[in-house]
Parts: sequence; structure tokens; C-alpha cells
Amino acid sequence: MIFNKQIKITLFLCFSIFTFSVMASSDDSPLIFPYPQQLELTGETFSVNEKTEILVPTNPDEKDLFLASFLSAELSDQFGTAVLVVETDQLPESGNYFLIASQENELIKSYISKNDLQDKLDSAGKEGYILDVSQKQIVVAGFDQPGAYYGLQSLRQILKKKNDVVEAPGLLVFDKPTLPFRGIHLFLPGHENIPFFKRFLRDFMALYKYNKVVIQINSNMRLKKHPELNAGTVDFNKSLLYTRRNRPSGPNGEGTDDSHYQLADGQILEQDDVADLVEFARANFIDVIPEIPSLSHAYFLLTRHRHLAEQKDAEWPDTFCPSEPGSYELLFDVFDEYIDVMKPEMIHIGKDEWRVNFGVCDLCKDKDYQDLFIEDINKIYNYLSAKGVKSAMWGDHLLEMVRNKGFRVEEFADGTHYNVPGAISPERVRSSIPKDILIFNWMWGHIWGEKSDSAYTDLGFTQTAYGNMKPGIKNYKERAAKENMIGGAPSSWAAATEYNFGKDMLYEYLGSANMLWSEHLPTEKELTKTVQQMMPVVRKNFRGVNPPSLDNNPLVQFDISEFFNSNLSTEISRDFENLIDGEVSAASVKFSLPKSSDAILVRSDSTSTGENNRLNGIVIDKDVNSLIFLHASLKPGKNIKANKVRHAFPESADLIGWYEVIYEDGFVVTIPIRYGVHILEWTSRSAETKPGKYAYAADAVDCSNDENTPITFYAYEWRSPRFGKTIKKVNLVGVKEFDQKMWRKKGFAPDNGIILLSISASEKREVPSKLEIKVDND
Repeated sequence: MIFNKQIKITLFLCFSIFTFSVMASSDDSPLIFPYPQQLELTGETFSVNEKTEILVPTNPDEKDLFLASFLSAELSDQFGTAVLVVETDQLPESGNYFLIASQENELIKSYISKNDLQDKLDSAGKEGYILDVSQKQIVVAGFDQPGAYYGLQSLRQILKKKNDVVEAPGLLVFDKPTLPFRGIHLFLPGHENIPFFKRFLRDFMALYKYNKVVIQINSNMRLKKHPELNAGTVDFNKSLLYTRRNRPSGPNGEGTDDSHYQLADGQILEQDDVADLVEFARANFIDVIPEIPSLSHAYFLLTRHRHLAEQKDAEWPDTFCPSEPGSYELLFDVFDEYIDVMKPEMIHIGKDEWRVNFGVCDLCKDKDYQDLFIEDINKIYNYLSAKGVKSAMWGDHLLEMVRNKGFRVEEFADGTHYNVPGAISPERVRSSIPKDILIFNWMWGHIWGEKSDSAYTDLGFTQTAYGNMKPGIKNYKERAAKENMIGGAPSSWAAATEYNFGKDMLYEYLGSANMLWSEHLPTEKELTKTVQQMMPVVRKNFRGVNPPSLDNNPLVQFDISEFFNSNLSTEISRDFENLIDGEVSAASVKFSLPKSSDAILVRSDSTSTGENNRLNGIVIDKDVNSLIFLHASLKPGKNIKANKVRHAFPESADLIGWYEVIYEDGFVVTIPIRYGVHILEWTSRSAETKPGKYAYAADAVDCSNDENTPITFYAYEWRSPRFGKTIKKVNLVGVKEFDQKMWRKKGFAPDNGIILLSISASEKREVPSKLEIKVDND
């Protein structure tokens, strides 16, 4: 029986520091994330060997084969281990095997009966699962097919390769989600980012048990009936990109809606591409909800249909006229094509930030804006309902506490005023707007807080979800327990790229994944540390490849002590007296730290001279696969969201400096060092006061011998683009001028710098002098 384990460490429902540490793997990252509801470690170990099999019933169905094939591919791709899928009528008494399926599977039925687990599995319910790892077997038993799939995702996380053997720790997990709607809101990817996007769906969203993706799509799919919308979208994108704007302004300086112009990287995807993404998502148990904004954020409809705009003299109109029948004829044509291609169960219809200068449209100026908004929602809702499609929308204009009672007064550039539509009155919301629309509440963390939750309940809406979700929602457990709260979705408002998601979104994505699935919620400080610890796995899954240092290549450390130009304990902080004297490591990479807190330091500020903002000539003199820099910034920097700098996403993170890599032929490659991407400051104290800070492209390395004096450096691995060419030297340069606009303080350019402690490298492999060939006689 599976309960007769020799060693049992139970993770209680009330987590403490101890239980979180037990939940961690050997590298302090979570063993399974989101944290499962119940987990017991047993002290056993399952090891994959040449006789290991993945079992399926005789004459298996497609569901069983999908899960078995998924695991077989995972073992092959991630670990270079081949495990066959084998059909059988019964569970073996001995041997070594995997079994993954829902309770409909005959082998799983036998397992459940043998171990008296039916009640436990029934209590898990939809999407729940049991994961049992012993020395002999690994079994995932799902309540249903999604549950089996999520159990497989937990299994993927615990499989590790040690000494060329794939292993999993012995454990028993009972797990189920706390909320049914676990989504991410993002933009449709561009052509070049489709491979990344698929990895993001399978190896991030599914891996961490998200089941919904809201894809804003506008007119960035090829539209057969309205190709002019595609042409207008491309022109709109180029207009803003080449003028370095995030959004246009109104003809008199009116505020306008966010443009979202780099949706799909400003490109048009073919219908087959979009259909393929939807199919891929659904194969991984992720439901796709297209977002097609209506009324507001309607640039994409109006670039070639200015006659349908509320404000026709705008450079790029953002709001269509709700009194013009042609607005809905055009919108419904677009809906029809997306419904035909994506076959969605739900469409998000937008409806946020209605910022129009009300009264400039001859058809609308004498009407009640509340009548127009209500009629607009009902027209769209009824159209979609007739096609069997549900509706979702942003909820800001349904709350007077958010959008005001009556008109809001805004200011033109010249200081004069104009009226913007406010909220719909509570009475009219109750009486006139369908209550089965899913409401996305992005006001949860503003001054309205919990009042916004209660307001939607009082208005009669049956389902709400937290939009723009982030960790740190006050009183989250109590708020999430309300009957009409079904989940949430963190939101990205920049192009769907590895850089943007990696740099900006991982604290929100990982933290929200855990909030939506698990009852066990770490503090924001604990979550911040966990996110940084998870970065190597997340980064590898985003990129789809190992860094050279993890591909069993020889590693070398360089002695750079002759280039040290600063004593950190005397010049920077006495804390550096606690710098470890000796070796530290990041994964398999080792670094030798200086004995007397000496280091290379270059300054990066507006007053730097040629002497202190550059260090030249660090000798490498090797053909390497990669260089690994152990470095940190002198002080905190800025890393704002990428959507604030849409014309150049990388510029949203402070450039602290760069490395110049000089090859044998004189060719120079520059490696930018950006804050929040490749580096963070050396002390983690600022991270403790500002949760959510992490470095996406680097791994945190504890370099202090005193737990009360945090010293953290960051191991950043750069892959050489010129295999076969010797790197002669590396220079380190600090930037001289900071982008003052990013800091949003007039005339303020912060001084900063880069501290470099050590450099290691992944070397090229040597050709073996004698090949050892093992012949398998079987």
C-alpha cells in the first residue's frame, strides 16, 4: 500500500518557513510549483533505467497515448533518455514504470482500487490528481483528463538528471486547483515569435497549470472580407513606431486610448497561423479567448473607416460611433472571421477607458452616453450569444467609484476643458446589462480595493475575475473565496516576446499561477526569492535550449585578480568584509572569489572620466562556448515595463554598461548589461523592501559568509556567436549618460556602476583520442 512509507515528512496546510524549505529541491527552487495542496516526501528515489517503461492499456485511446507520448518526448528531449511506451492488460508486480492517465483508464482503475484511493481522488474533483512516486513506479492518476495532464506537469518538474541517471524523489501528492479560471492576458505574437509563443504555452503556462489565455488580436490576422483593416493596421504601427510614440493624441491634445500598436510585432498573421496557435493551446488544455476591443481601443477598425469614428478629425481615431450602424456591420464582420478561425467559447469585447471627447459627434452629442454604452454592450452580447459565444469585458465603466457619476472633466492642451463619459449608474447596470458577462476587475488594487469586488456582486454579476492580476492582493484568500470570483489573469501590454515576458512579467506570472492554484501562499518577500531561484528553469524553457555550461562541456575559471582596481570594503561598504573567501557556484559553474574583497569596478554616471568608467584588456585567449560573468551593479537601477517604450523595448531597462569581447581577428561584440535583465545591485536589502525584483538572464549567487549581511552577485552566461574563433580580451565599460526620462526626475542622472568579481567559461570539447564504443547485444 502506498501509505506504508518508511519515511514521511508531511507538508501541513499551514505553511511555515520549515515547510517551504521542505518543498524546495536541492537548489532551493520549489520542488513543485504552484505549491500542491498536500505533499509527503518518503525518502525513496525512482531511477530511470534501461528497463523502464511507460504503460498504456492494450488498444489505448488517443488520450492515453497523448500523455504517454508527451512524457516519452520529455525524457528524450530534456534528458537524452529513451523510454518506450508499452501496452499491457495489468499492472506489473515488479519492474520500473510510469503510468499517467485519468481514472477512466483501466490501469489507473486498478491502481486506485488496489490502494483504496477513490474517495481521495473524488475529493480532488475537476483538474485534480494524485502523484505517487516510489522506488518501483511513478503513477499520475487524474480525476479527469486535465487532472492527469496537470499531474504530468508536476512530474516534469521533479525529474532531474544526476550522474547521468534520471531520477525523481519519492513523494505522494494530492492536488487540485482553488479557482477554475487561471489565465494570462497577452498580445498575439508576431511571425518570428511564434516558436517562442508555443514554448510559452506548453513549457510555462501549462507547466505551471494555467488553463486560459486571453489573446488580444485586433485586426492582426489576415481578414479576407476586410483587407483594408490589415493595411491600416500596418500603417498605424509604422506611424507610431517611426515617430517614437506609444499613442497618438487627440486633435486638441485630448487623451486617447493606449494604441497596443506592436501587437503581433506590428505584423499580420495568416489565418492558418492563428488556427495553429489555438489548436496547440487547446492540445495543452489551455482555452483561447480572443480579445477584440469594441467602442474604445478601436484604432484597428478605424484606420480605413474614419467615417465610422466618433471623432473624425483625429489623426488616428480610437473610438467608433455607437450611433452609426456601419460600426457594428464592420465589427461583426471581424467577429465572424475570428469565430470561424478560432472557434472560441468566449470573446473578450474590451469596453475599458472610453475617453472620447463627448459631443463632437453629430450623431451622439444629443444622446445620453449611458444609453449608448448599454445599447452597445447589448448589441454585441446578443450577436455573440446567437452564435453560441459568451462575452467578457473590462468592468471599469460599470462602477461610479472608478469612472465617476456623470461626465468626467478632462483638460485640453491649451487648458480648456471637455467632457468624457463616466460610469453607468448602478440602477441601470442592474436592469440593463446581462449578468452572465464575465467581468474583468482591474481595480482590485487601487483605492477602491475590496469595494470593487463587492460592487460587482451587488450589481448581480455571476462571474468576475481579477484582470491585470499581481501578487500582493490584500486579503486575497477571503476575496478569492467569494462565490462569483472565478479566477484571474495577469496582463502583458507589450509585444509577446521572450525579452518582454522574461524582463517584466515573471513575478506576476509565477505569483499569480500559485495564487490561482494553491492554498499555500508565500509572502511577497518569499515569492521574490523563489522567482529568482526558478529563473534557470524558466529561462531554459523560454529559449528551448540549455546554456553551454549545462551541456557537459568542460568549465574553466580565469584569474582576473591582476585587473582588480577597487577594494570593495573600503570604497563601497564595510559589508564586503563578509564576502566569501573561496569558491561559490551557480549550477555547475564555479567562481573563485578574491581574498580581500578586491574587485573590478567601473563607474557609470554623467561625471565619469575615461579612467573610472572603463577597464580594458582582461585576458581570455581561448576559443570558448560561453563566458559567465559574476557581477552586480553598484546601486539599484530602473526597469520599467516594456510597454512604456514600445519603439525600443530593451531601452525600458537601465543600461548600466557593457562588455566588449575582442576576437583574434579584431572583431568586437558588445554585450549590453541592463538592470533587471543581466544584473541587479549587490545587496538584496532593497529587494526586501520592494518585492518582485529579479534578474531574468542571470542567476543569483549568495556571496556572503554572514546571513545577516546579504551580498548577492549574479552569474550571467553569454554564448559566443563565433565558435572556432579565439576570444583574446574583454573590456568592461560603464555608460556615461542615463536616460533621465526613465527616472522621471528633471535633470536627474543617477550614478551607478558594475562590480565584476570573477569570470568563468564553458570551453570547447576536445576530440577524444580513443572512442569507447559499447555494443548492445540485445
